[in-house]
Amino acid sequence: MCRRRCAECRRTFTPAASAVATQRVCSAACRAARDRAQARGRRVRDLDGARLDERERQGACRKRLAAADCHAPASEAKEPRSREEVRRFVDLVLARSRATLQRDLLWICRRYAQFPGKGPSPVTLEPRLASGTDDE
Repeated sequence: MCRRRCAECRRTFTPAASAVATQRVCSAACRAARDRAQARGRRVRDLDGARLDERERQGACRKRLAAADCHAPASEAKEPRSREEVRRFVDLVLARSRATLQRDLLWICRRYAQFPGKGPSPVTLEPRLASGTDDE
């Protein structure tokens, strides 16, 4: 048996007995890579034809998808709520929001209020000293 070099990965292999004269690759993975490379070359050589083929393939696929009943039809439009229902809903949300706003403002005032007898927080323009250093 003769040994050959794979056209893709360049490893040596023993071709199948039925394809000694024609086998060019060693495995299915190399066959797939070679097929992709050859198809890429064909598309480059005949770009307009490849684009036409792709357009036809996409069109056929879209027709198959449109013909298949893979989705349920759209549901009917929902009935609009009455003005009174909307008004009650908005009032309820605003009442909740007002209470939440009052609670949050009270919390903010308590948190940021200055305590009597204390001045504003000291602010310096000097950078902090590195930890562990003593300048004194």
